[in-house]
Amino acid sequence: MQEWIERINTEVFFFVNASMKHAINDIWLGYSTHLGNGWILFPIAALVLFVYERATFWKNLSYLALAGVIGGFLLTQAKLFFDAPRPLAVYHDQIQAGLIHINVMFEPLYSYSFPSGHAQTAFTVAHALALQCTRLSWWVKAGLYGLAGIVAISRIYVGAHFPVDVLAGAGIGIATSHVAWWIFRAVADRKSMQKENLSSANSNA
Repeated sequence: MQEWIERINTEVFFFVNASMKHAINDIWLGYSTHLGNGWILFPIAALVLFVYERATFWKNLSYLALAGVIGGFLLTQAKLFFDAPRPLAVYHDQIQAGLIHINVMFEPLYSYSFPSGHAQTAFTVAHALALQCTRLSWWVKAGLYGLAGIVAISRIYVGAHFPVDVLAGAGIGIATSHVAWWIFRAVADRKSMQKENLSSANSNA
């Protein structure tokens, strides 16, 4: 089973990184990787929340921030724990010998490959917006996940991650957004209950 996973991981990596290499793909797929940077994506998400519903903007923004903090913390701990080499490090000897070539866009990276932070950030935001913006149609929500998927694939395309890295990052992003949602709703329900109890007590006084 492990050998099968490793083989698929390798084959998908070289298909996306090498077989899909094209100047047009560099533009829409390669540069989309920057959307996985939190300092770019979170302000965009905040703007979406502001336009979506100004009355609950600060509450929704607080949830998004909580999801981002939880996701970022867990991702950092996972990276430090696994300390997995990136493709450039894994295939260093073969690259030096001229046996294989890895297409690299932007800064060459060698360590802390698992899991992908860009994929985690993209799916944290996508899932958070899907949970918060309940009035959005299903196809808009599907578009959010699709865009997050493009960011995840871009990490393979630019030579920074293996497929297993981005899958793990996406999973962490979705999971932490959901955990943050449960926490946020639990706190909100508790505050609502306290207000109801206080109102009831004042009415009976």
